[in-house]
Amino acid sequence: MSFTFPQFFWAFFALAIPILIHLFNLRKHKTVYFSNTRFLQEVQRSTKAIKRLKEYVLLALRLLALSAIILAFARPVLPISQSLNKDFSQLSLYLDNSYSMKSSGSQASLFNKARQNAVRLLKSLKPDASVQILTNNFEAKYQRFYSPKEAIQLVDELDYSPTFRSFKEIKSRIIEASSRLEKQGPLQVILISDFQASTFTNWQEEEVPANWQMKLLALNAMDEVANLAIDSLWLESPVLIPNFSQNLAFQLKNYGNKDLKDVSLSLKVNEQIINQQKFSIPAQGIENGSIEFLLPTAGNFKAQLEIESSGGAQFDDVFYFQLKAQKKVAVYILAPQGQSNLNTSLFRDSLFELKVSSYDDIDFDALQASELIIAEVEDELSSGLLAKLNEHLAAAKNLFLIPNGEASGFASLLANYGFTLNPNWENDSLRAVELNYQDPYFRGVFLSETKNPDLPFSRKFFRAPAGVLFPLLKFENGEAMLFRQPFGKGDVFISLSTIEREFSNFASHPIALPLLYNSALFKKEAQALYLSPGLQKNNLLIDLPYRNDEPLALKVGNEELIPPQEKRGDLIELSLPEQDLKPGIYPLLRGNDSLAYLAINVDQRESEINCLSPEELQEARFITAEQIIDEDEFEKYSLELKTQQEDKSLAHWFILAALVFLIIEMFINKNSGHEEFSANSH
Repeated sequence: MSFTFPQFFWAFFALAIPILIHLFNLRKHKTVYFSNTRFLQEVQRSTKAIKRLKEYVLLALRLLALSAIILAFARPVLPISQSLNKDFSQLSLYLDNSYSMKSSGSQASLFNKARQNAVRLLKSLKPDASVQILTNNFEAKYQRFYSPKEAIQLVDELDYSPTFRSFKEIKSRIIEASSRLEKQGPLQVILISDFQASTFTNWQEEEVPANWQMKLLALNAMDEVANLAIDSLWLESPVLIPNFSQNLAFQLKNYGNKDLKDVSLSLKVNEQIINQQKFSIPAQGIENGSIEFLLPTAGNFKAQLEIESSGGAQFDDVFYFQLKAQKKVAVYILAPQGQSNLNTSLFRDSLFELKVSSYDDIDFDALQASELIIAEVEDELSSGLLAKLNEHLAAAKNLFLIPNGEASGFASLLANYGFTLNPNWENDSLRAVELNYQDPYFRGVFLSETKNPDLPFSRKFFRAPAGVLFPLLKFENGEAMLFRQPFGKGDVFISLSTIEREFSNFASHPIALPLLYNSALFKKEAQALYLSPGLQKNNLLIDLPYRNDEPLALKVGNEELIPPQEKRGDLIELSLPEQDLKPGIYPLLRGNDSLAYLAINVDQRESEINCLSPEELQEARFITAEQIIDEDEFEKYSLELKTQQEDKSLAHWFILAALVFLIIEMFINKNSGHEEFSANSH
């Protein structure tokens, strides 16, 4: 037993009052005259002992009555049972605020119903309970324990979170917070969620601490939630040129169980609709497509692909991405004495900006800005130039290597890319007879595949080294004349034949045009257009020079934050910020200048709105049917919990006891008066 208001114990000093009155009455004498003292002696002998006993009994009854009243005001209670199932003095409450909770329930969104039920539960707890409110945000304030009143305020402030969390992350977060509790006793863990399958993947294999007592409140959407989402998108031509038609490829995914027909898809650039198409996609199906667009000028653009009227969840109907159109594609040719054997007129149109120099007069700024570097190699390259070439490849750009003259430095250069080349020239005459039509750099160039194409010849070439995996042109002996090798994030194109006109007709052959064009316009690694949580690759290259002393800042509302970034070649590799950012397009700043955009999308795992059934939830070793509460029963559960949490008050019993003591005291006093009257009459 405990007391709610122990300060009333000071009133026990009032017990001294009836004791003093009792002592005062004992000292008070009354003279009674009798005609015959024989009767007085008989009365004294028969009543003296009884009278003294009655006085002590009356004193005790009065003290007991007063004590009972004092204890009643102190509000005595019997504490609740401290069993694991009923001890809610420590509670971790996970409230799912992911985008899937936007689905409609019977009367409101699942998220609003979750908040209502959370508040109802918190109001049923004792005021001194310790409560952790956990959401998908994982902010520092959700790593503390609060009073129920403070926890209700946190719940009222909640909004949707763009962040996806797995049960493993949620469990680790609860364990981390509860480890700082002073009292390491039983912990009630209640999860309020729609129990999306992607969140609780393989959770049946998880282990939970032995002191956890778990309850699951499973919220269900009113109807089966269908969802059509844009899974991914990419540019078919990674280098964007103003006023040239481009194709944006995309993949749609239908997560629902119904076929969808005539779904409208809109492409917007800088808030303007550029193109629209309609698509049909079967239930649980995937549809690939492309949509054409054109950028009017060079520069950075905000873009989005938007699904209209899919009839399902809407939180992932817009897919954001950024575009950058270059004025011209820069090509840099390094040649001995600045005299190239290539037909440089190939690059003298509006698409390209060509720079040709010798190895002694390199413009390193132009070299860094170029998309394609063509090096006609005669002597060994300096270590500084080799480092620049490797940085160029690391920035997802391409390098074209051609032996020239005696090519004494060509073998050592190829060793840098993993090939051991015989440095001796072959002076046989061979013609290329095979073209790799399936290589990405030739795909879509030719209308049909010709069995015996007219291809270049060579009378001065190197034998192909071992390990050639991507041949582009093959001699009639089956060896590569020209091949490519992935390196860094780019491709190295390697010609094993000289292109000097007296030894080969490659420079003037028509095949040189698509090969050189595509090596400048296309990349092995397509330009990343967006970031999305949950993807294996969560970084992208920003075509801006890296500055250690002035990093790029992301403008979010009126604030700026510094996203993770590092040098990749001479460019910037940007990673997804740790902060929870809503899907959208954010300006990238350096100082006060807006230089680019960063697009962030919904975590793809949120799009799969497939929720676990009660039977599937019970597959976890630590969950039984009794621990799963249907949303219709949660109000009843909260009321029962409130009843369990209320201490049993004993105040009314003490008041009753005081009344009993006073009634007995009155009864004794009354009978005592009758006896005295009878004695006096005798």
